[in-house]
Amino acid sequence: MSHTWVIDSNCFIHLGSFAADRFLKDIKAMAHGGKHTFCVTPGVHDEVRTVRFQRWKNKPLLLETLAPILTTVPIDEAQIKGLGKLIGERASPQDVDLSLMVLASTLTREGKTVVLVTDDFKMTTTGEKANLGYTTCPPSTFMQRLAELSSIKSKSAFNSLSRRIRAAEMRYAISRVNEYDIQAKLTWMVDSLITTPQSTPQPTPAPKESEPAAEEVLSTALRRVLDGEQIKAKHKKALGQLPEICAPMVELDAHLARLSSQTYSNDVEGAYRMTMLAFSESLEAVGLGLAPLGEKDAELANTAIAGYTQRTET
Repeated sequence: MSHTWVIDSNCFIHLGSFAADRFLKDIKAMAHGGKHTFCVTPGVHDEVRTVRFQRWKNKPLLLETLAPILTTVPIDEAQIKGLGKLIGERASPQDVDLSLMVLASTLTREGKTVVLVTDDFKMTTTGEKANLGYTTCPPSTFMQRLAELSSIKSKSAFNSLSRRIRAAEMRYAISRVNEYDIQAKLTWMVDSLITTPQSTPQPTPAPKESEPAAEEVLSTALRRVLDGEQIKAKHKKALGQLPEICAPMVELDAHLARLSSQTYSNDVEGAYRMTMLAFSESLEAVGLGLAPLGEKDAELANTAIAGYTQRTET
């Protein structure tokens, strides 16, 4: 099965910051034989023309280095404007992002399996509303998927790069907590980790009806321990560091309770600022704690903290 990746500028910026010098060898191996195609538009070239591989000897220009494996596809200006008009002026991404969305949609209609790689959540939501047909994932998940589809020699390097990028994505998302629905974006990031492509479909064994799925048991156990309850020793062991990682979210309930009895009870704006500060700090702590972990742990944590997030946002 072949995979087509349409890659936005932010992904290349992350690669410039975090990719080790063996990255070129690994990514060339993925492109060999046509199993993976890596596509961009001319606008991406304009945005990352000066980006360099910071961890490499002599810090070479990223685009020049990756030129052998990149396919650049021009997009007609009328198509870009047409998609922008369809989405609506207020919701529409920038023109370079629109060109990538047009390219991803066009390749999808040609029958290719296309993933648009971006950490811009707007490109995901607007693409779904416009029914463009492709799927999306953030750059960290892109690296993780390459790890899953690569040779054993490359897996470790791709996974290490994925963790570095994921930490940066979390920090950035949390820094914008006052500007958009942070829970929706974090959910999308976690979902992208869970929905991973396989070179061949793998059947999923059905759990026994008499026993709940292991993930459900651990999810319940994590919520219970965050509520201060005792859980079985084997569940404690299985959860590992997750209770400590998620613990900052528990403080949000105590913070909300204090608001009603302190000065801020009559100061809505002050209460909002204090709550957003506490919310941002808690999410950042959890995000950084989850960054080195895998998708299963991220899913468990996201499920466990959803209640705290919802109560704080409302």
